[in-house]
Amino acid sequence: MKKVTKATIAAVAAGALLLGGAGTIARWQAQQTIDAGTVETGHLNLTTNGEGSWQDISNPEAPEPFDPATQQLVPGDVVAFSQTATIDAEGKNIA
Repeated sequence: MKKVTKATIAAVAAGALLLGGAGTIARWQAQQTIDAGTVETGHLNLTTNGEGSWQDISNPEAPEPFDPATQQLVPGDVVAFSQTATIDAEGKNIA
């Protein structure tokens, strides 16, 4: 046989083997009702104080107030928003 014929037969055989295994799926399933008990969670509340303020910090040595309602940004500008907040957290692994 020619090399092309052998290669074709090998490719068809490999494809048949791959497709033959694609239809085999093992599925195990069980169902049971259990008592999971009570799940208790903590809480995390964040309360903001005041309105906060924007600053243009493009020049960190001389920050300027920034008003997003009246001023526009250009590429390279850096602004920061600051606001105080109160955190109320309770629960395991919350510090």
